[in-house]
Amino acid sequence: MQKEIDMSGSERCRQIAEQMLAEAQLAPERNELHFRIAQAWSELATNLRQAETAREAPPRIILSAGRPRPQPIKAQVDGATFFARWSL
Repeated sequence: MQKEIDMSGSERCRQIAEQMLAEAQLAPERNELHFRIAQAWSELATNLRQAETAREAPPRIILSAGRPRPQPIKAQVDGATFFARWSL
């Protein structure tokens, strides 16, 4: 009994696209249909790969409070202090 190789969805879709391209070369009377199907599988593989990459990436922290509002400066400050307070 042959074991199935564990592969991601995008790899499986890419494999199907390559198979459809091979079938298009073997059956010229249906090659337009096979080429279109291969293109669709290829696009699906690309989209799945992007989703898999995003899922594997560490989560991004999104601050919901937004940027703090600037407060008026009450005392005179030098340039370095000014930029430290107002820089992003």
